[in-house]
Amino acid sequence: MKSPEPLRLSLSGETDIVLTRQFFAPARLVYRAWIDPTLVPRWLGKLTGWEMVECTIDARDGGAYRYLWRDPEGKEMGISGHFIELVPNQRIVTKEQFDEPWHEGDVIATVELTEENGVTTATTTLRYDSQQVRDDVIKSDVAWGVEVSYAALDELIVALG
Repeated sequence: MKSPEPLRLSLSGETDIVLTRQFFAPARLVYRAWIDPTLVPRWLGKLTGWEMVECTIDARDGGAYRYLWRDPEGKEMGISGHFIELVPNQRIVTKEQFDEPWHEGDVIATVELTEENGVTTATTTLRYDSQQVRDDVIKSDVAWGVEVSYAALDELIVALG
């Protein structure tokens, strides 16, 4: 299933990347897919050859989460963070950091969900510690990795019906 509109990437201020994508699903389902530890491994970071081997989520303000992926050669990539704010079916704000420093500092991620006629728009703002870090993340082709995950989320939405 294709998204109603393709992923859009834009910049805001000196430190923010804004990713906007639509899903053919109600906001409650998209929100659930973002915070349910049984669903997150089915779509987040679905890069070829990588598998999410750890997913723990304490979905509450101040609650922590942990994701760990492993490739066939045993290389691992992990992310740890905590929830700053959760507004069911509307907003998720987190602060996270990679285990290995892919970039300096933390990232504050704000996901805003808006639903209209059964289509949910997810607007994710990634705030980095500096313009240089933000620019380095863009060079890493962050949009490609996010779109791979979002395509998997499209498939999950169909499966959940």
